Amino acid sequence: MLGFGMISAINGTFFLEIAAVIVAFLGWWGALFMGRLPDFADSYLTGFVRWYTRVTVTEVNSLQSATQACNGQLSCVQKDDAKAAADFSTFASTVNTTPEPSGAVAAANKVHADAIKAAQEFTQLSQAPNVSQ
Repeated sequence: MLGFGMISAINGTFFLEIAAVIVAFLGWWGALFMGRLPDFADSYLTGFVRWYTRVTVTEVNSLQSATQACNGQLSCVQKDDAKAAADFSTFASTVNTTPEPSGAVAAANKVHADAIKAAQEFTQLSQAPNVSQ
C-alpha cells in the first residue's frame, strides 16, 4: 500500500510540476501585458508550493521512522541520510524554479536557502564515520 501511495505521489508531482511550468509561462505573458501576475497563476503557483511542501514534510516524517528502524546500523542510517539530502535538494530546486508573486519572493528565497543547508547537512551525515555524529 505504501509503495502504491509513493508511486501516486511521484506521478502527481510530475504532472503538477508540468502544470506549474505551463501556468508560470501563461502567468509571465499575463504579467507582461497586465503589469502583474494574473490571479489564476498566483493562486495555482502558491498552492503548488504549499502542496509540494506538505509532500516533503511527509517524506521527512517517513525518513525519521526509517532511521529509527535502522537500530544504529551505520550503513542503513547513511543510506537514509543520503536519501534525505537528495529529497531536500529536489525540494530546493523546485522552490527555486517556481515563479512566486513579488510579495512571496523573500520567503521563497529563505525556504530555498534553508533547504539547501539541510541538503548539505544530510550529505555530511551520510558520510559520517560513526552513528553518533
